[in-house]
Amino acid sequence: MTVAHKPIKKEIKKIRSTLGCSQETMAVLIGVGVRTVARWEHDESSPHRLVREKLRKIEKLIQKLSEIFEPKEASEWLRTPRCWSKNCCQVGT
Repeated sequence: MTVAHKPIKKEIKKIRSTLGCSQETMAVLIGVGVRTVARWEHDESSPHRLVREKLRKIEKLIQKLSEIFEPKEASEWLRTPRCWSKNCCQVGT
């Protein structure tokens, strides 16, 4: 295990916890396989730079929502299907 993986492990788990989503949902959100997310969370590998950028954008979105909504409302908003549709918040672009 290298030190570089540790923050990513925590970052991914924190995002998943905030969103209340599974590894599978997280994988779909950022465009990777479920096993890949599991490997990151177990310090077996580290995400590519582009994936790290997507994770940071998701974190920024979560932060902005927490400034607008109460925590429960923000979490519910993030879990609505319309939030992640192609016509709404394109996190990876």
